[in-house]
Amino acid sequence: MYTFNNILHFLLIIQPLVFALQLLTYKMIKSRANTFLGILMILVSVFYFFNAQFVLAPLKLTSVSPYFIFSLLLVVNPFYYFYTRSLTVENYKFGRLDLLHFAPGFLFIPLSVITFSVDVELISPAFLKSSATAIYNGQVLIYAIMMIILLKKHHVNLKNYFSFQESINLNWLKVFVVIYILISAIDLVIFHLHEFEYYQSFYFILMVLFFNFLGYFGIRQNSIYEYSLIESEKGEEGIKERTAKIDEKFSKQVLPDEKKEKLMLEILDLMEKKKMYLNPKLTIYDISDELNVNKTYISLVINDNLQENFNNFINRYRVNEAKKLLISPDYQNLTIEGIANMVGFYSKTAFNSAFKKITLTTPSEFKNSK
Repeated sequence: MYTFNNILHFLLIIQPLVFALQLLTYKMIKSRANTFLGILMILVSVFYFFNAQFVLAPLKLTSVSPYFIFSLLLVVNPFYYFYTRSLTVENYKFGRLDLLHFAPGFLFIPLSVITFSVDVELISPAFLKSSATAIYNGQVLIYAIMMIILLKKHHVNLKNYFSFQESINLNWLKVFVVIYILISAIDLVIFHLHEFEYYQSFYFILMVLFFNFLGYFGIRQNSIYEYSLIESEKGEEGIKERTAKIDEKFSKQVLPDEKKEKLMLEILDLMEKKKMYLNPKLTIYDISDELNVNKTYISLVINDNLQENFNNFINRYRVNEAKKLLISPDYQNLTIEGIANMVGFYSKTAFNSAFKKITLTTPSEFKNSK
């Protein structure tokens, strides 16, 4: 007869596998982030499987589970970090040195085998558990800080590289990091109270909600640097060839003032003639392709010459276009949201925010004043 806690525990085995299946097979766009999160979900499922005595006992695997529990515990945290890194770092590639993050987990496999299978007590189970717990808590602190740093850098990149923020601002991931820290703190308190049996239901419910949150938003999250992912799939030679072509017009050293001015005029000319700002998904990569100039130079010129970031630069054009439509007799039948969509904004909220920031008034107030 299964208890309520057994059912919750079983959910923690099955749910992550369902999310992993979706992340690794159902997504149409190849994504490193989905791969990291999918593997993470599998590891979580396996971890709870090896902790489920009510499942292991009928399968006669109870003697094997101690060999893997601590190792699985210590390889999960790095995957949270690599998932965040793969979402926020352009052209991120998992390198050999990154494997060092999993060294504690791999190290605990032989240590666990020695502890639980050798008759002579070289390492006590209590010491092994305390050591694994201490390392785990250290990982939580370090990786939480590293994820916060990555998200802060991403916030800056959003303004410098993208003309929109919807679906790529990763606000949900910021909430996740906070929850991740809080749950780890609660887990630590329960561990030191030695009252896990008493708090078992609370713990399982918390973890079910935690992984549901991560899985739900992880599946919904699109690749942010999709442009970069497509480029990287062309191979190293393709990237080198394109980089050489882009940098042909400008030196890789500091951009001289005259070349800055020339590039600025080209960017302004592109906005005026092609009205690229009307594209709601416009990124600095699109401008880079159009002008055949490195995106770094474009960002540098906009920042230095206009004293604003790419996002504000594009929104200024969109707002000016919206002002014309708002007072035009030909567009009086359109709603504010309709005009927002016409000039390149994803939503009415984003439009209102940008409009007020630039004009110090709302679109409705501007329209009624004319």
